[in-house]
Amino acid sequence: MLLAGFATDAHADQYERVLNGTFSVKTPWWSSGNTPSTVDSGRLCADIPAGTVNPWESMIGQNDIPLEAGQPYTLRFTASASRDVTIRAALGLAAPPNTTSFTKTAALTSTPKMFEFTGPAAVSTIHGQVGFQAGGATQPYRLCLDDVSLTGGVIPPGGGRTFGSPVRVNQVGYAVSGPKQASIVDAAKAPVRWRLLDSTGTAVEEGMTQVRGDDAMSGDHVHLADFSGFREAGTGYTVAVGDAVSQPFDIAENPYDALRRDSLKYFYYHRSGIEIVGGAYARPAGHLGVAPNKGDIQVPCRPGTCDYVLDVRGGWYDAGDQGKYVVNGALAAWQLMDSYERSLSTGDFEGLRDVLGEARWELEFLLRMQVPDGKPLAGMAHHKIHDEAWTPLPTQPQNDPQLRYLHPPSTAATLNLAAAGAQCARIWAIWDWAFAKRCLSVAEKAWNAAVAHPDLYAPREDNVGGGPYDDTTVTDEFAWAGAELYAITGKRSYLDRVTAKLTADGFSWKDTGGLADITMVRLPFRFPADRVRAARDRVLNVAGGYVRDLDAQGYPNPYLPSDGQYAWGSNSATTNNAMIIATAYDLTRRTGYRDAVLKSMDYLLGRNALNQSFITGYGEQASHNQHHRIFAHELDPKLPNPPPGSLAGGPNSALADPVAQQNLPGCPPAKCYLDEIGSYSTNEVAINWNSSLAWITAFASSEVVSGTAGSNRPKPSRPLAASAASPLDLTSGFYVNTNSLPATWARDHAGDSRAARIQSSIGARPIARWFGNDSDIGGTVASYTGAADANDKLPVLVAYNLPGRDACGGESGGGAGSVSAYKTWISSFAAGVGSKPAIVVIEPDALGDFSCMTSGAIADRLAMLTYATQMFQQKAPNTFAYLDGGNAGWVDAPTMASRLESAGVHNVRGFSVNVSNYYPTSQSISYANSVNSSLGGGARFVVDTSRNGKGSSGEWCNPAGRQLGVPPQIGGGAELLLWVKTPGVSDGKCGIAPTVPAGQFSPDLAIRLIDGT
Repeated sequence: MLLAGFATDAHADQYERVLNGTFSVKTPWWSSGNTPSTVDSGRLCADIPAGTVNPWESMIGQNDIPLEAGQPYTLRFTASASRDVTIRAALGLAAPPNTTSFTKTAALTSTPKMFEFTGPAAVSTIHGQVGFQAGGATQPYRLCLDDVSLTGGVIPPGGGRTFGSPVRVNQVGYAVSGPKQASIVDAAKAPVRWRLLDSTGTAVEEGMTQVRGDDAMSGDHVHLADFSGFREAGTGYTVAVGDAVSQPFDIAENPYDALRRDSLKYFYYHRSGIEIVGGAYARPAGHLGVAPNKGDIQVPCRPGTCDYVLDVRGGWYDAGDQGKYVVNGALAAWQLMDSYERSLSTGDFEGLRDVLGEARWELEFLLRMQVPDGKPLAGMAHHKIHDEAWTPLPTQPQNDPQLRYLHPPSTAATLNLAAAGAQCARIWAIWDWAFAKRCLSVAEKAWNAAVAHPDLYAPREDNVGGGPYDDTTVTDEFAWAGAELYAITGKRSYLDRVTAKLTADGFSWKDTGGLADITMVRLPFRFPADRVRAARDRVLNVAGGYVRDLDAQGYPNPYLPSDGQYAWGSNSATTNNAMIIATAYDLTRRTGYRDAVLKSMDYLLGRNALNQSFITGYGEQASHNQHHRIFAHELDPKLPNPPPGSLAGGPNSALADPVAQQNLPGCPPAKCYLDEIGSYSTNEVAINWNSSLAWITAFASSEVVSGTAGSNRPKPSRPLAASAASPLDLTSGFYVNTNSLPATWARDHAGDSRAARIQSSIGARPIARWFGNDSDIGGTVASYTGAADANDKLPVLVAYNLPGRDACGGESGGGAGSVSAYKTWISSFAAGVGSKPAIVVIEPDALGDFSCMTSGAIADRLAMLTYATQMFQQKAPNTFAYLDGGNAGWVDAPTMASRLESAGVHNVRGFSVNVSNYYPTSQSISYANSVNSSLGGGARFVVDTSRNGKGSSGEWCNPAGRQLGVPPQIGGGAELLLWVKTPGVSDGKCGIAPTVPAGQFSPDLAIRLIDGT
């Protein structure tokens, strides 16, 4: 506790306990809502109303004053009034039960008079209050105060803090496969013995500490205990050094799974404009124009700034207030969407739909913040929307009576909208094409508006009722938005504005240039190679510096400010820097990067100078009194604390709130934190802080699964994959399957007049073999590719077993029985190919029928296809695998490119087109080139020419008048022209073969293809 266990100091009566008693400004003094007050000539003067009854109904006061029970305190002040009155000066508790220490009367006249009162504090608290009570007046008057002082107590300002055990650990747990270290505060200059104790107190591991020495940011002398070699899962472990014992923790395969879910669920609880369900966190919808709310359906601009109103419902409440801001809202949405895009390259689809659902809730709000057409500054984005004045703590959203205003547009907000809108267009192209088009339209309109108005800045002075989020440098926003827009459009004009780069300063809502580099390395195939290489080098260089900073400190924080001062929201610098380190891991798969991210989690979860987990609900000593109007349990026990997974802002050297100023003067940078609701500068929450927490916990959870330390994860994403060796170079031509359906029919029907023609025209050609739901698929594939390899030939295979295929109800339904069954099947398929050279076409038509699928089914299919690409990437190094990309008459090229990207095309050689269809080779190549352009230009593609000799009649199911296409070959306008569909095999009971089921060979169909009839 802050206020216990100290001997009396001889100078205790000199400790000043109020702030700004001479009123250079008004802060942190306050007055009742019916009692307006201002600073006048160095005095605080208030207009006292008539007609109140009780003294406390009209007050001037200061809260959050530290008091020690039983200690005497002396209150001194000078006061005057415009008429003769008597007021009360009181010292007590600011919050219920409002215990009073003393109340004294003071008779005032128009002549300033000094008063002095002394009395003991009734309670120990840091929530004391000095109050001047003037209610009960029968006539109004003006009250002025000056030179207010409260002295007393034995604990000096900033003193009395203890942090529990000197042994600091991750209070949640360590991964079995990850690093495991404790930080110990110990003055010894030589190593000391540590012990790892199980839940019974039995030592299961021990060793000697490493002396890290003096830690500049905390002022502690720190040792490290490393027990990474211990890999036995369990609960209730502790680390002991002498008699000191740490908080308990677990060792688990995945200690981050619950946190990844809760850190994302945080956003649901901060939604505006919707009823929230969920036990203690349930509340009615707020700011939907239902009294007493005055927003957010028809919100006007601040008086004199525009002549329209906007519907800006929805989105997330920003932080402890209930404002909504474009700049940090866009960053938070971007981080969630980037986490989704990372999952596409790693196959980690846990919680994918929740991530996108939350991102869209914010995106819909962001799109509404655009200035409408026909208005001055059309296309710009309003900077923010919030209450006219600050609301008190607590205030539930549905009870907010304040007027709410749109604040003027800014260039920074407009470019944030452009960046988030462009990313939205890229991602939702496979989920909701109409929404994707809307996002891109808004993004491009925003960009053009920002180019036309490059210097509209949000003023720092606009800070009443909401934060200013001021920013006068926007080259970084232009770079970020330019990168996102180039990634979706390929327009050079956007790329030319990408001039800002990732530096050791990282990124934040105010400095977004580094996000352009992250986008380039996330989507390398969409950017010029030289740009990608340079961005990659910067990411690795910056990440390496963060790892060195982490390793150089006594507590594992990748944030080490060059000026030695922790910034507001320092924990978000920790999480953002950890995100950059994680990106370096994705690029290199170097375990040191992954371990640094996990150590950063240790810091957030208790292995720090405060012995404090900064995440609500996680750790024995976890933050739970964050500054918040909704979750204000500390002020109103009927309300809940913030929900589990809420990240506190963390140490802030500036001490920019009265609670911090009262209780933390002289704090070392890493200890400038209080888990108090009034300490908004150290203990607030924010959406753009929790978005980075959600990102890194998703990373941590995905990279510790199965105790493999990431060894079973796919290689990092890269421009469309190259094999270990080209299968074309390893073989002497395509493999002809003598047991193909046409060859087998011709052999079995040698007396049929059609047999020789079918054999020579079709059976003797290299045709792909299709593989379906075979219980021994690995053995079957191994046998087939082995036969080809024995003859030095290159086989072409088709993997065709997706559950729910042909979703629109065509002739080719079927597939594996479940997602897990498919994953087992495709893994065995790829293993069956192994190191033998092969060509594989992956799941024809799988990306074409999304219009007939639910979002859940689409997500499952993308996950399965991505997994399939990874299996060939990992298990078949000498295979050219092509993910099927439909045909020229089905899905437009940009949409197909987005779907291919989301299905993992970057993990394999490229994509296939025209499988089982009839579009001519020239049209198919043109379509494929358009898809390739949308992918960034690095893809290879193959074309199925088996039945396209006369092109398409517009019918796809056994149409008449079609003909065999050019035989399989290398080149021909594509990487390969192949016969993927077996000529003569029916498309279904339709067309000219109404009785022949799909997949069955028909000699009549074969002859008609040979003859073109």
